[in-house]
Amino acid sequence: MTPPPSYLSKEEATIRAVEVASTDEFHFTGTLKEPTNVRAELLPFEEAVTNLQAQGFQSPSAADLLPETMVWVITMEGRWPKNFPPLQDGEPTREPYRHLAVILDAETGDRLDLSVPTQ
Repeated sequence: MTPPPSYLSKEEATIRAVEVASTDEFHFTGTLKEPTNVRAELLPFEEAVTNLQAQGFQSPSAADLLPETMVWVITMEGRWPKNFPPLQDGEPTREPYRHLAVILDAETGDRLDLSVPTQ
């Protein structure tokens, strides 16, 4: 799908998503290595949720979005530490996430959500 002029281009969405995936935030630690196999898809939010669930990702939590809101879903491979919730004393280090999906508002480029595989 070719985005309308008011939407981010595929290239802009991909660049923004890699920036998000590489940045530490409160409950999220940026990637430990450069993401690979980066793919971007423009679609309505409702379809994005269905597609991500079918691929084994957690449901995005941007529940206040209208189903027809257009979003960019950018999936990628990499290594993201599982650091939340914090480890308890004696708890072994968790294996990092190997896949990440970044959901962006197609018009503004704002990050709407992150999603990782359920397993």
